[in-house]
Amino acid sequence: MGSWVFWSLMVLPMVVVLGAILLGKKREAIANDVQGNRIKKANRLAKKYLSEARRNLGDQKLFYEALERSLHNYLKAKLHIQTSEMTKERISSLLAEKKVDEETSAEFISLLRSCEFARYTPSSNVEMQQDYEKAARVLSAMDKQL
Repeated sequence: MGSWVFWSLMVLPMVVVLGAILLGKKREAIANDVQGNRIKKANRLAKKYLSEARRNLGDQKLFYEALERSLHNYLKAKLHIQTSEMTKERISSLLAEKKVDEETSAEFISLLRSCEFARYTPSSNVEMQQDYEKAARVLSAMDKQL
């Protein structure tokens, strides 16, 4: 009656039930965090589109479309704005409000302009590679500041 096997078998079900209850409450809290889930989803989309842009480095149209989607999704996640509200002036003012340094903000706006400009003019693979590297660097810098 006093063996360790007996007491282990007596206590184990209680520990398992308690663990299941705590795990269930944690999962419920994560599921109810609408704002956090929206940010996580937008971050995943931004990363997905950035990696899609990398895969399309040779194709100018697909590359810049994916890069622009990545930048827009990043803004949606971090600044909580909709696509319809995304003007360069609004983005600049929101980044200034969030205390993102001017250089990073200017580079981000420059990337958006580059994406728009690339729709109508040809660009080389070197320019696309530079824009990709700049996007990765700017998003990383903004992530640290936001």
